[in-house]
Amino acid sequence: APRGHLGTLAMDPAAREAQPGGRRSRFLDADGALQLSGAGLDVSALLAALSAEPVPTDAVRTLSLDGNRLEELPTELLRLLRLKELRALWLDGNLLRGLPPALGELRALERLHVAGNQLEAIPPELGKLFALRALSLSRNRLRKLPSELGGCVALESLWLSQNQLEVLPESIGELSSLRALWLDGNALTRLPESAGGWSSLERLELGGNTALAELPEGLGQCSALQSLGVKGCSSLASPPAEVAALGTQA
Repeated sequence: APRGHLGTLAMDPAAREAQPGGRRSRFLDADGALQLSGAGLDVSALLAALSAEPVPTDAVRTLSLDGNRLEELPTELLRLLRLKELRALWLDGNLLRGLPPALGELRALERLHVAGNQLEAIPPELGKLFALRALSLSRNRLRKLPSELGGCVALESLWLSQNQLEVLPESIGELSSLRALWLDGNALTRLPESAGGWSSLERLELGGNTALAELPEGLGQCSALQSLGVKGCSSLASPPAEVAALGTQA
C-alpha cells in the first residue's frame, strides 16, 4: 500500500476502514496501513492521537511514523496497537536514540526502516525477527551490531551506510539469504571471515571505508556477487585472487 501523509488520509473517507460497531479510524486505510508520516508528532502527541481514536485490534499491517519528532518508540505504542500482524514499520527521519527490545516480538515483521535517526545501538532482540527481509539502519551513529542479528535468516537487504562501524560480528555471515549489503561510509577496518556465507549476495557496497586494508578470502565464495563498490577505500590493497576471480563490477 502506498504511504501517505496524515492529512491526506484523514480527508479521504474511502481510505478508512470500518471499526466494529460502525466506527471508523481516520488513520487506517483499507489495506491496513496506518499513516502518520510527516505530522511533526512527538511521543506524547502520538499516543494522545491513537488513544483518542482507537485502531481495530490486529488490523495494522503497515505503520508509517517517518518524518516526525519521536525520540523514542514507547512500548506503550506497541501494546496500544497490538501489532502482531505488522509487516512493515517506517521510522526514518525521527530523533530516535534507541529501539525497544519489544520490537523483537513483532514476529510477522518483514520490513524495518530506521534510517536518519540517532541510534548508537540496536537491541539484540531484533535477531528474533525471523521473517524480516529488509532492514534499513543507514545514517545513524552505530558503532557495533549485536551478534544476534545473524538470527534474521530471511534478511535480503541490509542498509548500514553512514554509521561508525569498525567491525561486524562474525554471525553476520549466517545471513545466507542476503542479496544486497550497503556498508559505505563507515570506519571498517576489516570484514568478517564469515563473509563467505553470503551465498546469495549480489551487491556489496564498501565505498568510503578509508581504513579498510583488505578483503577476506572467504568473499571469493560469494559466487552470486555481481557488484562490489570500493570507491574511496584508499587503504585497500589488491583484492585476494579468490575475489578477483569473480569478475565483479567495481
